[in-house]
Amino acid sequence: MLPAGASTSVGAAGGRVAPRGRLLRWLLLGFLPLAPRAQAERYVAITAQVTATSFVSRDTNGTPIAQPRSWSLECVVGTNAWSMETAWMQTDRDAWYFDGTNVYERIQVIAPPPASAPRSPFVTMPYEQAKLLITVRVRSSPGGLPVGNVGVNLPWLAFCSGPYLKLAGRVVPLPTTDLLIAPNAFVYADQTRTFPDALGLPQSLILSTSGRQAESGLRDERLLRTGPILRVRMLTGRKLRVVDGLPTFRYDVDAVTNFAGWSFPLAFHFGEYEPDRNGTWRPYVTGAGRVTSIGAAVKPVSIFLPGARVTVTDYRFRQKDRLMDDLMYNLTNFSAIPAVDDPRLQ
Repeated sequence: MLPAGASTSVGAAGGRVAPRGRLLRWLLLGFLPLAPRAQAERYVAITAQVTATSFVSRDTNGTPIAQPRSWSLECVVGTNAWSMETAWMQTDRDAWYFDGTNVYERIQVIAPPPASAPRSPFVTMPYEQAKLLITVRVRSSPGGLPVGNVGVNLPWLAFCSGPYLKLAGRVVPLPTTDLLIAPNAFVYADQTRTFPDALGLPQSLILSTSGRQAESGLRDERLLRTGPILRVRMLTGRKLRVVDGLPTFRYDVDAVTNFAGWSFPLAFHFGEYEPDRNGTWRPYVTGAGRVTSIGAAVKPVSIFLPGARVTVTDYRFRQKDRLMDDLMYNLTNFSAIPAVDDPRLQ
């Protein structure tokens, strides 16, 4: 018998629920647990070292010359954002940030070029002036693909690529090249096996030749329409003769750890291969990476520097019907990138 004024209800399974009056008293007295809070977003901080050996150059006998190179990196990764700093360039410090919509790259000169390095005919500014300048590139990038150089492409594949790999219709680019200007950046089909968790980083990945993907990849809108890109498009047209299924790049995880419920590689290796003049497939770039530390982190902070003066290359303004890949402008207070519809940019 219920006391006067009380009521009851029946759950989905037909079970009796406590009268509202008694339920209210239990809540006030703390006898019932409150509804569970939504799980906070997880972020993981990783430091790593990567080594890549290139066999691009050859000696007078045509024998490939091994040219090794190592660089360190620091990154913070989650399912909706990531950030990374790399020491890929000896003279520059690259910082990358994905906010869930756009990828930003900040480039700062930190050292003068070595005396033995050939001086670029386009560089006329002394180091003391160059180190005061900051360059920022921004692009819309579903899934957070950086569309960058080797220094960021390889660690992004290892530690940050899970959300991108889950996208329908995504194309995995060749990570051992500069994705903005390489005609073969997006021309391969992939076979990818990912870890079975919410982050979904790759366990192994193979990029193989594909005539179908080559036709669309040569016209990928993420490529800059430079002279070499336009010439390749003009010469090939849509009549491409590609032998399907020849493996060109491979990535494999050698050791793995579980942190915060996600699987991360502790060690990995990779290789890009191409045929020589005799049709024999040989290494073009090989390398490996290893994690030096891993731990919990907070959400990545932006790479913005309030008060700094920067030159922005904004790829969000690419025009399909005009030969315009980006909009360049200066900001005197780099605390945020203006929206696309900002009147100053329009």
